[in-house]
Amino acid sequence: MPQRLQTTSSPKSPQRIAGELRRVTHPTRNGPPRHSPNYRTSPRVIGFPPSFSLTTNRDRVTAVEGGTAILPCNFEHPRDDAVFLILWFNGNLTTPIYSYDMRPGALGAHWVDETVLGTRASLDVASSPARLRLTDIKAADAGLYKCRVDFRRQPTKTTRVSLAVIVPPTGVSVLYEGRPVTSVVGPYREGETASLTCLSHGGSPPPRIQWYVGDRLLDDQMDEESQFQIGDGNTLLQGPASQTILANTLTLGPFKRSDLKKLVTCEVSNTNLTNPLSAAVMIDMNLKPLSVQLLGPEEPLSADKDYDLVCDVRGSRPPPTITWWKGTTRVQGARETDFHILSTPRPLTTCRSHPLPPPPPDDQRWQHDHLHPHPHPPPPTTARRSPAAPRTPPPTVIEQSLALAVYYVPEAVISLGSSLNPESIKEKDDVYFECSIQANPRAYKVTWQHNGRPLQHNITSGIIVSNQSLVLQRVTRRHAGDYSCTASNIEGDGISNLIKLDIKYAPVCAPGQITTYGVARLEDAEVTCRVAANPEAQGFKWTFNNTADTIDVPPGLFTTASTFSII
Repeated sequence: MPQRLQTTSSPKSPQRIAGELRRVTHPTRNGPPRHSPNYRTSPRVIGFPPSFSLTTNRDRVTAVEGGTAILPCNFEHPRDDAVFLILWFNGNLTTPIYSYDMRPGALGAHWVDETVLGTRASLDVASSPARLRLTDIKAADAGLYKCRVDFRRQPTKTTRVSLAVIVPPTGVSVLYEGRPVTSVVGPYREGETASLTCLSHGGSPPPRIQWYVGDRLLDDQMDEESQFQIGDGNTLLQGPASQTILANTLTLGPFKRSDLKKLVTCEVSNTNLTNPLSAAVMIDMNLKPLSVQLLGPEEPLSADKDYDLVCDVRGSRPPPTITWWKGTTRVQGARETDFHILSTPRPLTTCRSHPLPPPPPDDQRWQHDHLHPHPHPPPPTTARRSPAAPRTPPPTVIEQSLALAVYYVPEAVISLGSSLNPESIKEKDDVYFECSIQANPRAYKVTWQHNGRPLQHNITSGIIVSNQSLVLQRVTRRHAGDYSCTASNIEGDGISNLIKLDIKYAPVCAPGQITTYGVARLEDAEVTCRVAANPEAQGFKWTFNNTADTIDVPPGLFTTASTFSII
């Protein structure tokens, strides 16, 4: 058994032989060496000649920058032996960076080279093997560490530990068409493709970049290394820079409707000791409408009442613009009162409109148009809205028409027979009227009125009623007055305009005309002649008639008005 060397309190020459005692002093960074019972400013080293040193296998320890590294040191020994000194060396340094002194009188003093480790190191000898704990690991801490253990009897043991420091990536970003994107990309249309580039910033060893949808791996093929620099607007430009940025470009598509709101995640990692950095983007899409259905009441509509016409558009994103048309004329005043969008994969848009009921004639045809973005003014049968997609698509129009049966009160118009001159109708002429009717449904009854009183069919009296015609035979002045017709259907009664029938006739004595006067002899008598005529009488002529002769009365002896004369 080799003879154990004795320690001494005074240093010897640096040129001592291998295995001799030596003293190494390392002043601290902040001034002269510290002195305390358990903290020594320099270790006192005892060793064995190289032929008596034992070296264990090299251990490998991996730590993450900013984390903690545990470096093991084998100090196993027989029960009858004891540890005198533990020394830690870094790389090829011949001076220790940490020591633990258990020699008699040292009282287990710990010493650390603060210029190398600062206050980040501590040694745990309560466990086996002993562990040197390094906190707040830095990239410069990587390298080969040696732990030398001196015993009271057995040879020195040396444990070699290789510390690898992993520097995680500092950031991850996603590019679309050369510009960073954050939460949403798009909107895209069905059938399009898109390329997303995930960039990893920093990291050692070089990180791996992987694309996922949910838990499914899409792409883990790295692009070739490129140098990038930050340009205006946070655009990454290719060119010299101080940092190598790794990239993985993912090509998506052709897109389907099911890809709407799909979350695509890029993960960047170079170790499983920490959670990977990730950036997720959601795919936004513009979707064509799948269908449009125009719904209205099944029963016929009544004019001048409000009804709901429902335009059911399915599958459109963003919400469609809906316009209403009657034939080729856009309806003004239609308004949406209800608007609702369901989520994917089948968005539903429902709008309720109250279009003005169509006027006569009878049934009208209503139609609805829907159109995606269009950059130019559309033709009359289309509508437009502001573009939502980055590129202008061709217009997509889905149209649905609905025939509406609209019921309304009949509209009646009375007119005199076309062959009659209303200014020259005279007694004993035949007169006829026509009643023109527009109605939905058709009028089931037509009645006639004279001065507000109904007329009945009476051939004997010369009144003939034939559906929409009225005939008056051999009219007299009592047939003059206001005439109208009334058409009736289930919506109500429609009364026509009034036509005044003017019948010409020769002057006759007015009703109430006195024909006999009684006078005394030599008494003055005033005789009045009142007449009815159409047109008015233009002159009067008086004659004196007795049994002997007939004498014309000179005009100067009587006075005349339009309807009477006095003598």
